[in-house]
Amino acid sequence: MRSRTSALGCTLALTALQATACKSTTVHHHHYTVDPGDTGEPGELPLVADTPPGELDLEVFEEDGLTWWIDAPADQVEAMNEDFGDGGWWESDGVYDIGGATYAERLLIRARDGRVADFGKVEVHLAGESTGALWTPSTIPNFKLDSDEFIEDNRFGDTEHVRLNNGQVGSMFGEASSLAVFRGLGLPAARSSYAWVGGTGWEDDDLLVPMVAREVYKGDFCEDHAEALGGGCVTIREGVGDINTPGAWGNLDCKHGDCGDTSRLDALAEAIVATQGTEHFEEATSEYLDWDHVRRMSCASWLLWTGDDYFHNTNNVVLAEGLDGRFRLLPYSTDITAGYAWSGAYSNTPLWGWASLSWGCKLDEGCREATYDTCEAMIQDYEDLDAPAIIDALAERLRETTAPWGEEGQGMWREPDDAAWRHFRAFHTERPAAARVELEALRNSPDDTGGWDTGVFEHDAPASP
Repeated sequence: MRSRTSALGCTLALTALQATACKSTTVHHHHYTVDPGDTGEPGELPLVADTPPGELDLEVFEEDGLTWWIDAPADQVEAMNEDFGDGGWWESDGVYDIGGATYAERLLIRARDGRVADFGKVEVHLAGESTGALWTPSTIPNFKLDSDEFIEDNRFGDTEHVRLNNGQVGSMFGEASSLAVFRGLGLPAARSSYAWVGGTGWEDDDLLVPMVAREVYKGDFCEDHAEALGGGCVTIREGVGDINTPGAWGNLDCKHGDCGDTSRLDALAEAIVATQGTEHFEEATSEYLDWDHVRRMSCASWLLWTGDDYFHNTNNVVLAEGLDGRFRLLPYSTDITAGYAWSGAYSNTPLWGWASLSWGCKLDEGCREATYDTCEAMIQDYEDLDAPAIIDALAERLRETTAPWGEEGQGMWREPDDAAWRHFRAFHTERPAAARVELEALRNSPDDTGGWDTGVFEHDAPASP
């Protein structure tokens, strides 16, 4: 067999609303494409299970190169596409509603040692907003997998939930690098790895697509990060919008725990409304918020230009409620980072955003100064972390992760990755010094909020990796 991976599609649009289709093999502004190929015989699979699922040693988010084969019947592929909508965030029937339990009849995983296990019937949905796409022979969607919806205690190794993301906006570097930096700065953040993905929706048993396998914020994540999350999670909610109105939790879907008791969210909203614009904002809300965590998240978002977040856009909100009764934000949809997406979206993301927690903290002198101190320390941590080396390591991983059949030479590396590597490496090289200048200006002129999405990050292109 041969594996065919995607080639460069079209020039990225400047903004999501300017994005248009490019040829017949892309959806919107998407970065990578696939070309329809010859289909195999009906029922023919490129992988044959030879190992019981429980005996396959898998570390889903710690090892690159696992091969996922999604064997979904044609009616289920059609149902996935219908649930998702028309393949884009402004066209689908809701931001996070992904419909009923569509499925793959079989989900096969090939480990790096060549052994293959059949995990049986697994829930599969298409997901994503700006990266979203239908599953067709010529488009690359995002997949959301739940291993035990149909088979009790079914696990991919020790993992129940997996997102397989297409890298269409932030490239194969965006999400993987930003999450790595969040974790390197001591913030709880999802893990990720690089995976090969094939399946019946592409109607080509030879085709494998490089994707980002990303951890999902569920109970296992809370257990792994219990110390940083107030002893563990009572609930995790995900959605859009601010949290400064009693009942605002209606915009947040329950992703973990029993979310029926909203009294503390409502009390937090009331405290925000009562004290925003005063010197008592942090004090009044500290019963409900881990302010050290909030400050660190805010500083990290500013450093990385992940501006499509709660602080700057009241979007991609993931709110974890700890056993200590306090709420913490988790990084989500961080593929939009470093001014790369859409040729510069969220470039120059400011420290202070328009969300109530950010604005309220800025107007509270004590909270504001504590944030500046936190950011100053984090700039040094960020520099010590050596983020350019993280980018180089990702590039090496992409090149070295070869396909299980047919691939030659470049591993997962595709033509758009040359420019992406240069961009991300230059951004992380220059960002610490630029951030210090910005922070000094903010200390001197706290009313200057800066700007966001104001220009394209320009850099001197380094040599190829």
